[in-house]
Amino acid sequence: LPKNAPYRRYIVQTTNEKLGTVKTEQEVIKLEEQLQDGQIEEVVF
Repeated sequence: LPKNAPYRRYIVQTTNEKLGTVKTEQEVIKLEEQLQDGQIEEVVF
């Protein structure tokens, strides 16, 4: 995808936000709640 494609910009932004949450939250349950993507095992894969 081109770097300026809206879809790519959205995915990069979303991924960076989630990565920031993963880097700062130590408790798995709180991390799952903050990510709102299900269990952490589902998020990783």
